[in-house]
Amino acid sequence: MNPLHEILHPKSIVYLGGSNSLTTPGTPQLINILASGFTGEVFPIHLKEETVLGLRAYRSVLELPYPADLAILVIPAGAVPPVLRECGQKGIKRAVIVTAGFSEVGDKSLENEIQNTAGEFGIRFIGPNCLGVNNPYNNFNCTWFPYHYKKGHFSLVSQSGSYSAHINHYLENNGIAVRCAISVGNQTSIDTVDCLEYLKDDAYTKVIGLYLEGVKDGRRFLEVARQVSLQKPIVALYVGGTETGARSGSSHTAALSAPDEIYNGAFKQAGIIRAYSVEEMLDFCLAFANQPLPKGNRVAVLTNSGGPATSMADTCDREGLEIPVFSDELQRKIQPFLLATATGKNPVDLTMTLDTRPLMVDIPRFVYEFKEADAILFYGLFGTRHASEKVEAMKGLIDFPTPVEKMEIYIDGLCDSLIKFTSETGLPVLGSSFWGRNDRPVAYLQDRGIPMYISPERAARSLAAMWRYRQWLNANISDS
Repeated sequence: MNPLHEILHPKSIVYLGGSNSLTTPGTPQLINILASGFTGEVFPIHLKEETVLGLRAYRSVLELPYPADLAILVIPAGAVPPVLRECGQKGIKRAVIVTAGFSEVGDKSLENEIQNTAGEFGIRFIGPNCLGVNNPYNNFNCTWFPYHYKKGHFSLVSQSGSYSAHINHYLENNGIAVRCAISVGNQTSIDTVDCLEYLKDDAYTKVIGLYLEGVKDGRRFLEVARQVSLQKPIVALYVGGTETGARSGSSHTAALSAPDEIYNGAFKQAGIIRAYSVEEMLDFCLAFANQPLPKGNRVAVLTNSGGPATSMADTCDREGLEIPVFSDELQRKIQPFLLATATGKNPVDLTMTLDTRPLMVDIPRFVYEFKEADAILFYGLFGTRHASEKVEAMKGLIDFPTPVEKMEIYIDGLCDSLIKFTSETGLPVLGSSFWGRNDRPVAYLQDRGIPMYISPERAARSLAAMWRYRQWLNANISDS
């Protein structure tokens, strides 16, 4: 069995570094494991305490009643080699070494020692100098930060522990659901390429996000990444292409960097979609994880506001997407839903309206029937928050004819129609709303697979990333 599968799906854990004090570095991570709902056995190791966080503590790994599936080490660097040896003697074959203080600070001898010990006993491990892993499918999160959102299809491999765990609240607030997150740290035993090989065959993973400060074996990375890209997209954020970024990465995870132009060429060859910020990487992965790829680059832009319509169209044009003028026949179908001042040419601008049925139900159906677009971008979704604020402001002065609760039922129905539309037609649909998840329909759509972005441009750029990947597939799939 792949060692990463065993690390992500342990049934028992031995934990070194936790205590009954929050001032101990390892205690917050142990708390997170227990709070994440992990149902397996947890064996804390402590030299003095009888219990740790209510669990029976053992004096050493050798005293455990049986070999745990996984050892997690959050202990001083000098203590790691002898503890890892005890793990090997006990028959424990998998580990997560959170501890820092190895090659990233120049101590290669200590890192070589744990590598040799692991090799002697057949141990494969994540780290050192990492923040652990998060697998919602096993209720197993040994990072510092909780993850409260649903199970998803986006897998993240990061050379930064922060970008594998600190972002959890951001993910939830943007409707980005995780399959797993792996912090690889110094990659002494298991590296980024090992993760790609595992995730290539993982049925839950639809897209892989990479945070890279450098790679150690460029040839192997390219070979494996290309194989993966033929099956599922990879989105990479590479930050070692500048002198300052390379210097920071070297001291952070002992990464080997190279100039931007080298990585750009390598990414293009391997079919990797490059992102230039964490925000952009997550935006792209949100789209890939939830929507089908566009078959072409023609986009229908549907909005109820001229400014966002223009922003979306402008971004599409800059990113290689086409906004075709709809045929006269299609425009005639759309025209009854428009005010006299509105246009149905594409972008379709309904102008300000609170009834979004034409935007979410009627016009998308016409666009699909006439086969004049390969994807849909929309802006202008407003839920009941807007109405609720008006009701509250006018309380006691006027009575609104439609209760807010009935409006919610109506808007939920519109959302369901849009979800059904993309499922039935295969047309990718991406939306934008400045309200975010504070407005009910935004969360409703995000939770059911329609990506919603906080700005029109971010939605358009994410669709463009999908089109670039489709173009690479079209050019390379016959060669595989």
